[in-house]
Order: sequence, then structure tokens, then C-alpha cells
Amino acid sequence: MSDYIVSKNIDYITITSDDTMPEWVFGNNLTRLDRSPNRNYNVAHIGDNGAIKMFHSDQETVGTHWILSGETLGVLRGEGHGDIDVINQVKSMSGKVTRIDIAVTVGMNDGSEIDLTPNWLNELALTENMVSRLKLDNGVALPDMDIGTCYIGSRKSRNRLLRIYDKGVQLDLEKYRITRIELETRKNPDVIVRALAKNEDIGAIIRRYVDFPTVKQWVDIMAQETAVMPQVENNMTLAEKRQKEKADRWHWLLTSVAPAMAKALYFDYCDPELNDNLRLFNIHVHNILQDMIEESDKKS
Repeated sequence: MSDYIVSKNIDYITITSDDTMPEWVFGNNLTRLDRSPNRNYNVAHIGDNGAIKMFHSDQETVGTHWILSGETLGVLRGEGHGDIDVINQVKSMSGKVTRIDIAVTVGMNDGSEIDLTPNWLNELALTENMVSRLKLDNGVALPDMDIGTCYIGSRKSRNRLLRIYDKGVQLDLEKYRITRIELETRKNPDVIVRALAKNEDIGAIIRRYVDFPTVKQWVDIMAQETAVMPQVENNMTLAEKRQKEKADRWHWLLTSVAPAMAKALYFDYCDPELNDNLRLFNIHVHNILQDMIEESDKKS
């Protein structure tokens, strides 16, 4: 009987900090690169495990920028430094994480074709099977091949982007042998860092943003439950965000505008029911509302 082989790891992380990384992070030697991979930094070094250190020689306030790629993190794991060690190191430093990618990689133990393919998930994403806090982007098919990448989230802003693709093809295997499910986070990456620090399962974290709860294979591979995230405001659905904005607006009106109006009425020394200023205020609000409604109707 074929079973899934699943690995869950941090696949990429970048940190900007004034602190120095310990030697175990970047290896014993740093070699200066001819060119910095980031134009904001004019000096770059690479460690013997692939870790990259960048800084600007003329602008000390910019800080030092570290890049730990998937290859580097793999080397660190091989040396006994797991993802939680990296997370604990990052949390102990001043500065901030600017990007973090987490990934679930799945194949079959006998090397046979996997059922959870990017194509199938891309089709499911177009149906009610997907529950997502990110918008579905267009899938991209590789030339001359019946496979593609499913993108959920914005490939332009890349604030938070889920990629589902055939990893096996990158490794020169037959198609549909290995599927990679990868969440890239550039906006509020500390939310992911805090969840990882609390030992939340990577598959469960991904399910918090994009989920196929009725698909048994997905649940079996990712996690049985979604993660309990340390922060929820930035993970809201569109409907939840609109509801919160509505509540915030009325909170401001009731706590700021209403007291100001009450103070104005108080100094008018007049019964509110007989106050002409209050009557004119209500008429003015009504007229503005009608103008907004009419303008909206013209655009629709």
C-alpha cells in the first residue's frame, strides 16, 4: 500500500538586524560577493552554507540584512539546527523578519504518481471546495507539459502568496511525483514567526490562509486542524474586514463625534428637540448621504 511521505519546513527567511548572527548560522567562512543581490546594500558576503549577509558601508542606519535560503536551511538541519533553532535565534535578535516562506512537500513512498496535483488543486480552487483569505490568481502551465502552478494570492505585491507546483519536475523526475505547497509571506511575517515559535504545525498554518476542508487528501497531508494564530486581524476574510471597518467607524462616531455634538448642544442652552442647529446638522448629513448614493448609482 502506498503512503504519503510529507516534509514540512521553513523554506526561506530574511532578517534585517543590527545584531550579529552566531557562527553556526553562516558557517566558518564568509566570502565577499562581487555584487550584492540587493541594491539597497553595497556589500555582500556568502557563508560556506549559502547564507548571505549584506550591509551598506556608507549607511550604518540601514542595518545588516541576512538571507537564509532553502538550501542553507537544509544544511543547518543536517548539522542538527532545526527550524525552531532558527526561529528562536531570530526572535532573540533586534530587528525584524522581512520575509518568510513555509512549505509542505509531499510524495508517495513508492515513487508512484501522487493524487494531490497542482492541476487538481487549481480546479478545486475555482469551486466552493476552497476556503481562502487570499484571492485566486491565474495558474501558469509550463511549456509543452500538462502541468502548471496554482497561485493563490497576488503575484504582484507578494504580500502573501501560496504556490502549489510540481517539485518533482525541478528534480528531473516524472510529472506528478512530488507536490510542493509553499506560502510566501512578506506582509506581517511576524505572525508566522510567532506561530512557529509556539510549535504550530506548518500545514496547519497554511490551512489558516488557504484551505480545502472537504478534500480528505489535503487534510491528511496538511494537518487535521487549522492553526490557532497569535494575530487574527490581518488574516480576516473580506467580509470580516468590512464588518470590522463598519464597527470601527461607528465606534469613532460614538466616542468622538457624539461627545463633540453633545458639548455643542450643551453650550446652546436649548432643548435638543427645539435646536435649529441640530435640525440643520441632520439635514446636511441626509443631503450628503443622498449625493453619495446618487454618485454610486452613476458608477454602477
